[in-house]
Amino acid sequence: MELLRPNQQRAKLAILLVWAVFGIKMIALISDVMQYSLLKSMANGELVTEPEKIANDMREAIISLFYLVIFIGSIITFIQWFRRAYFNLGLLSNNLSTTDGWASGAWFIPIMSLYRPYQMMKEMFIVTNLILKTKVEGYRSMPSVKTVGVWWTFWIISNILGNIVVRIQLNATAVDGMMTATLCQIILGFFYLPLTLITVRLIKEYAFMEIQLVNLQPVYSDSPFSTINKE
Repeated sequence: MELLRPNQQRAKLAILLVWAVFGIKMIALISDVMQYSLLKSMANGELVTEPEKIANDMREAIISLFYLVIFIGSIITFIQWFRRAYFNLGLLSNNLSTTDGWASGAWFIPIMSLYRPYQMMKEMFIVTNLILKTKVEGYRSMPSVKTVGVWWTFWIISNILGNIVVRIQLNATAVDGMMTATLCQIILGFFYLPLTLITVRLIKEYAFMEIQLVNLQPVYSDSPFSTINKE
């Protein structure tokens, strides 16, 4: 039987980058509030100097650049952790619905990206809970099987709102339009706290479960959990 591959470091790095995204998003939120105040002054006919406008635009551009870099890094580290976790589980059960390759590929395929990662995450918790229930005396299932649905709901909503904000920003030319776009961006920022907390919780809880799977390995090295069914 092939040994499970280390995944704890990937879990820690994924959590670190999730928090980093949240941190830069909160900085962006403050910057958006400042921009909204500036735009409101302009809409009210108050004097706003050119240097103030330039400073605002530079601040927004720098924060956006940092956010983009950190967000891409977070996506990469999360998917690396997710794929390794699914791969390890596949070593213990031959009843998984697909291969670990889809744990990364499914995120980038239109339509499929709306549901497949959620199904795989849910499957990971269900199958792992079944294995640990069977093999660990007194084991109590992690509650995050239900939390996966909440996590995915926030993820989908944040992406939909993000797309709406981008469209508004692209079409905003007048001050009123820019104010609307900035206000939508501020509202979107408040979705990141629950999304961050739930994402971190899922990673931590599954990482804990995965440690228990690793501890079981020597006992069952000659008999992988190939008969465990996820249903």
